[in-house]
Amino acid sequence: MPPRSPARRSFGPSRLAPFAIAVLAGGPGVAPSCSSSPGPSTGNATGGAAGLSGSGGGSGGGAGAPGGGGAGGGPDAVLMAARAQAVADFTSAFCAAARTCCAPVPGAASLLADCETTLPSTSTRYAAIVAGTIVPNLDRMPACIAALQQAAPACVVPAACFDVWQGTKSAGQSCTLFQECIDDDTPALCYREANPDGPPMFTGACQPAVLGKVGTSCQASCGPGLDCSQSLYVAADAPMAICLTQDGLYCESTACVPLIPTGAPCTVDPECGTESYCATTCTPRKLAGQPCLHDDECSQMNHLYCVRDVCSLASLASDQVCNGDLF
Repeated sequence: MPPRSPARRSFGPSRLAPFAIAVLAGGPGVAPSCSSSPGPSTGNATGGAAGLSGSGGGSGGGAGAPGGGGAGGGPDAVLMAARAQAVADFTSAFCAAARTCCAPVPGAASLLADCETTLPSTSTRYAAIVAGTIVPNLDRMPACIAALQQAAPACVVPAACFDVWQGTKSAGQSCTLFQECIDDDTPALCYREANPDGPPMFTGACQPAVLGKVGTSCQASCGPGLDCSQSLYVAADAPMAICLTQDGLYCESTACVPLIPTGAPCTVDPECGTESYCATTCTPRKLAGQPCLHDDECSQMNHLYCVRDVCSLASLASDQVCNGDLF
């Protein structure tokens, strides 16, 4: 099996909050983390999934894309055709890069042999792209595709591939993935009400997150470099606010409180904000190329992980990519 990769960076719960943040919507390797580290990582990890929210797909290198968009028909048909072509081009570049970068990983060759046609069954996000509820950003996607085509031999997730997908559903519309929700100005939540007396609810509704102030009851912390949109599976009366580190706040227990400044004593990472971690005192996170032992030490704003004892972009040879999912 491919080596284990760190969890995808998205917003994370308060260290004491009793409410569950669901990992129902992101496919393999997706887990909440935000200000707190996604979990211990050895310096020998290959690097994990970066904070992207989507992926693409096709069929035999063609477009298994939303809607198709045939000849003629006006602006909508032209837009749909452009999106279908962008998905097809991304799929071709992604699958080629995955096959190359995962080649040394036992079992990956057979899993990725028909990547272009198997993505709908191995990636929940790709299935949503096929359904048309997640679409490519046509301004940003070409740079991502070009970077993927040049991914080897470095085999890291290109910085150009961040924020290349966007949701199509407005507040109040049904969702199964938070990536389906529009989040132009405010982080979007795919909210499912917890059902203590019955089975889990896998379909929720898009809604904008509430941005907390000092004293606001909160669900999580988030900050620059992290995906502040997410799926929630909580009780109806649970606090829904997110505390933003760029506002100088984090979610302590169930209320937004001020961050601890750099150099001050600390006990856990969230107290220090997005770009510092707790090493007895709040310590600035490291930049690309600097030595590390854990993901916590590397800059989240720059989407870095601890890969072979050095802060680096996430590896394309992560377990989720080599198992046929998107980074």
